[in-house]
Amino acid sequence: MAQRLNLQADDENTLFQETHFSRYGYERTNIFGSVILETSLPTYLECAEEFPSTRYDSLPYPPTREAPTETKKSKHLLSISASELNAFVACNGYWNGLCIPLGIETGKLEIISVDAFEHVIEDNLGGLAKNMVVCITTAERSSEENPSTNYELRIYGGSRKAAPYLEQTLFNIVGACQLIKVDSAPMQLNHVSVKQIDGNTRTAILLSSTDGIVHMYCQSSESDNFLELDVGDYFPILGKMAEQRQSVLFLDIYDHDQGRILCAGGQNGELCVGVYNLSGVETASYSTRLFSPISSVKIYNSRSPITPDILNDGDSIDRILQDECDTNIVVTCAVERAIIYHSVPEVGLQNAVVLPESSHYDSVLCSHVMDVDWDGQNEIIIGTYGKQILIYKKASPNSYFILWQRQFSYPIYRVVHLDINHDGLDELIVTTMYGVHILQPNLKMARAQLLRVLEFAERMKRRVYNLLREQQTRREMENFIVFEDQPQV
Repeated sequence: MAQRLNLQADDENTLFQETHFSRYGYERTNIFGSVILETSLPTYLECAEEFPSTRYDSLPYPPTREAPTETKKSKHLLSISASELNAFVACNGYWNGLCIPLGIETGKLEIISVDAFEHVIEDNLGGLAKNMVVCITTAERSSEENPSTNYELRIYGGSRKAAPYLEQTLFNIVGACQLIKVDSAPMQLNHVSVKQIDGNTRTAILLSSTDGIVHMYCQSSESDNFLELDVGDYFPILGKMAEQRQSVLFLDIYDHDQGRILCAGGQNGELCVGVYNLSGVETASYSTRLFSPISSVKIYNSRSPITPDILNDGDSIDRILQDECDTNIVVTCAVERAIIYHSVPEVGLQNAVVLPESSHYDSVLCSHVMDVDWDGQNEIIIGTYGKQILIYKKASPNSYFILWQRQFSYPIYRVVHLDINHDGLDELIVTTMYGVHILQPNLKMARAQLLRVLEFAERMKRRVYNLLREQQTRREMENFIVFEDQPQV
């Protein structure tokens, strides 16, 4: 039996409370049906004064002010149903919902996966301009007259300069669409920055499919179209999987100061990891095989908590920061329990720890990491086909316990977090089969943690002030010391 910490006894002590549920307008979504969009484009639509937030099928009015020249990046959520693209645009107070038309006839095509990113392109005058790319994969629904299925990768906005505001840009992407035929059923979409032969860094689209190949598309420098490249030239570990026709179901890429880590999970249980340096050279690779299809992988960094309760005047912040800073991987399977691989760059896939009770609620479909209690240490979140969200906390180097658990009405397909109402706290966003749930963190717990941090900051200020005073006193005393001349022999 797994150790548990009960934070669900009452509403006052629970970690999260649901504040909103947005049901899909048509049909259901797919397990690859949501993605975080990080962009520096500002927003202009006003939020509703009262909850719930407003949903727009078109722009209700044009911008009334000029767009700022520089804005910091903000995160938003894109989510798909079978025939719709829904954007949850983060704003102050609440958020706005946009239903973006993609020209897809309801009932004819089904959207399988989605990805989106912002990058910089060169315009016709040789200058640089922002560009918003939204990618989806579709499957033509078969019928008695047409029993075969056609698959497509649709890339929106690749040849169009972004509008001044995010809302305008999203509604304009349908006017620029590139269609790429795909021979086998597409799965997950992803994107990554790669350095090409000409030395320029570009954003490439990665598409996993059931033919055992991760297809890689990059925008040509001579045209606006995305062209397919050999993924093995950039990621040898994916090239080896393609040679063996190991169908990749889920792919995750993690960039850090020393380079990049790539992890791929296969349909037959293959788990492959590639470690790359800053030049993009693969310096190490690891692989193992599990006993069931891999439903998700998540690479994350874990460091020891730095809180006022564990710090004292004799502790060194640098020592605590270096005490534990591992790069780990969460792996979930369709049948087995979820597994954590610790310190992957250092020891590969040798240090594995299972998450207790993770296989008790049907197949685990997704995984995520988030610091849910603001102690500086990432917690593990998994979602199951059995409609359960489980949050695990690390108890010791080789054990975890269930910190929080909640049941939903439908299977859990994806879990992410972002500050969707700009209140300084990240909301937990749970995508289920039929809609999106937005969960607010416990504000009482957040306030208590903030007070502890402020008290710690005040103590540190006093400590620094006292050290400076001591240093100044020593210098003043040294000025009064008289060194007598030594007699010559």
